Amino acid sequence: MAETPQRPSLAAIFWEFLRIGATAFGGFMALVAVIRDRLVRQKGWLADEEVLDGVSLGGILPGPLAVNVTAFVGYRIRGISGALVAMAAVLLPAFLLVLGLSWVYFTWGDLPAMESVFAGIMPAIIAIIFSVAWKLAKTHLKSIPHYLIMLAALPLLILVGGFYMTAAIIMVSGILGRIFFQEGEKMEVNSPENQLSLKKFLPLLGLMLLMVLPALFLDPGSHRGLRQLVDLFFTFSGISLTLFGGGYVIIPALQQIVVSELSWLSAREFADGIALGQVTPGPILISAAFIGFKQAGILGALTATLGMFVPPALLMILASGMLQSLKKHPGVQAAFRGIRPAVIGMIFAAVWIMGKDLEPGLTTFIVLPLALGLSLFTRLNVIWIIPGAGLLGFLIPYIATL
Repeated sequence: MAETPQRPSLAAIFWEFLRIGATAFGGFMALVAVIRDRLVRQKGWLADEEVLDGVSLGGILPGPLAVNVTAFVGYRIRGISGALVAMAAVLLPAFLLVLGLSWVYFTWGDLPAMESVFAGIMPAIIAIIFSVAWKLAKTHLKSIPHYLIMLAALPLLILVGGFYMTAAIIMVSGILGRIFFQEGEKMEVNSPENQLSLKKFLPLLGLMLLMVLPALFLDPGSHRGLRQLVDLFFTFSGISLTLFGGGYVIIPALQQIVVSELSWLSAREFADGIALGQVTPGPILISAAFIGFKQAGILGALTATLGMFVPPALLMILASGMLQSLKKHPGVQAAFRGIRPAVIGMIFAAVWIMGKDLEPGLTTFIVLPLALGLSLFTRLNVIWIIPGAGLLGFLIPYIATL
């Protein structure tokens, strides 16, 4: 892995991703927007191209996209240790909040009234995602083929969408990149400096093995509590490793398994758990903690969260190391020059897909242009824009009645 010019400490990485995880409401693209604003624009820890490459790789690997991209970014900043620290930090705020709300829900049977706060946050998230896509387009769309790839990807993602269309767009864009951007120079991919070193991934492989071995020796008839935790872990890891396309694609399969097949939740509880995941920061599939809490309390919430996010993220880290070696080849570099405009189209498409579900109202009409103006024309940290929008969403209905 080529080190970035600035090599931050693990403590600094933890703190930055903790702040990102506490403010990245709205799922995958919101997280990408906050990472780009904070770590690329303000901290200079990595380049725009690396974030776009992480989105590209995450789009063709299984599991929750938000944490997969976080693992990629952490790996690019400081290797495997950076990836693991970034993952833990970005999940911690949402996990703790879901844990508290789960206790409230299963104790009193209802969720706190957060609709007005969320009504302010969502327009701000959409504005921030649009500003990120706009700035990336201005920086990286430098030729007619770039614009054509982006403009072709945008309607396909809006009108068709889904994992298969996303994967097809990435592959076709890579082929077009090879056609339009291939340079004549050659590079020896098998040279020692370009080979993937497996030694640094041995601890990671050992960690994955440690996750699997306990289940092989556990007697199903004994240690019911431990068996329950193992069931939770392998149920959620099996879901996350076999489904592609991120949270909204995984949710129907998750409902089929935990409601219809395992009867861990009622249909109403499942719907409330997903809603809870959407109104908390971080990845939407943090709802796994809600399901785990229902089954086995705090340990169940932690186990379900680890099962949902850790195995696919470890796979993402392994793929990230291979990608960095492959990217030294001119042909792969050309392919990614074709893929990046498609990813920018993907970000613009997310604006449309999220924006069409916004309910028109006073809060939206105030927050959306305000957040867009702050994102485009000021250097104000989005970490402040998002909670500020939530506060406006809470206050505007009361002010309007005065």
